[in-house]
Amino acid sequence: MILSIIIPVYNVEQYIVRCLDSVMDQDIPHDQYEVIVINDGSTDNGLALIQDYAKDHPNIVLIDQKNSGSGASRNIGLDHARGKYVMFVDSDDFIDTNCLKTLIQTSENNHLDVLVGSYKDAYEKEGKLYHLENKKFGNNNCSVMSGIEYLSKNSFYTSACMKVYRRDFLLEHNLQNRINCYCEDIDYIVKVIYYADSIQFVPIDFYNYYQRTSSITASANVKRELDLIKGLVATKEFSDKENNPILTKVVNSYINMLILYMYSRSTSYRLSENMIIYKSIKKNKLISLSNNNSIKNRILLGVLSFSPIHFSLFLEIRKLYGYVYHKLKS
Repeated sequence: MILSIIIPVYNVEQYIVRCLDSVMDQDIPHDQYEVIVINDGSTDNGLALIQDYAKDHPNIVLIDQKNSGSGASRNIGLDHARGKYVMFVDSDDFIDTNCLKTLIQTSENNHLDVLVGSYKDAYEKEGKLYHLENKKFGNNNCSVMSGIEYLSKNSFYTSACMKVYRRDFLLEHNLQNRINCYCEDIDYIVKVIYYADSIQFVPIDFYNYYQRTSSITASANVKRELDLIKGLVATKEFSDKENNPILTKVVNSYINMLILYMYSRSTSYRLSENMIIYKSIKKNKLISLSNNNSIKNRILLGVLSFSPIHFSLFLEIRKLYGYVYHKLKS
């Protein structure tokens, strides 16, 4: 068995057949890979759709469980996996037709622990599917390298998807997703890259990241932000434990970037909610001003580090200014 594709499923009856079609419409024989589908307590018709689909596809392994979250589902899928390599696919996303052969051959030929691919944003408009080209990784080095070298040279996306992992590598380092939280792969990816002896970025955007407003990653809520902060704390604790200067620099920049990402979403929250979020950031001492080169971002992070209350008030003023400006223009 060359590959195990692990797909956690929760209430995505509109998308699951498209996802399964994509992993079946491939250029390696079905008897050489398995598709492990974990139904994570779905309350819609998804389970019945998967059961019906599996009747015609014997390489599908269906696991039905109580709702435990995406991280726990991925871990359970890994426990059941038999493939030399492992991929994770989210059930509302899909992969390109006939992409697996190239990904597996590259992993085999270059003896990779991890192959990092790229993705396209996919969205629907008036019943048609469109793609947006992703340019985030255009300057990435495509050589085979160690994980610490990869961290120092390449940008990376904080998702367990769009990658191919050697299963024994994950097991040897006990690399599992955090459970009972959103953003379960925040610290996971940093650990995966750091521990890899051989990792390569391959500029193939084989993964289609479907944009839907109701998805976990697209929805703004305070619990999600606090879970993100937990992931950042876990990442920082890992970095502090390893005490590697390259890892420390990368992790500090990574944390600052995600804090600023939360800042970009802050207009979705009330003042009291922003205070909860930013007090948690300060309490956990996550901000490092020395690793951010933008003057604007230094100022934002400096104010937040000094006083979460004043920072939250600043966000309210920003929100009010945006509202008044929009009203005047209209």
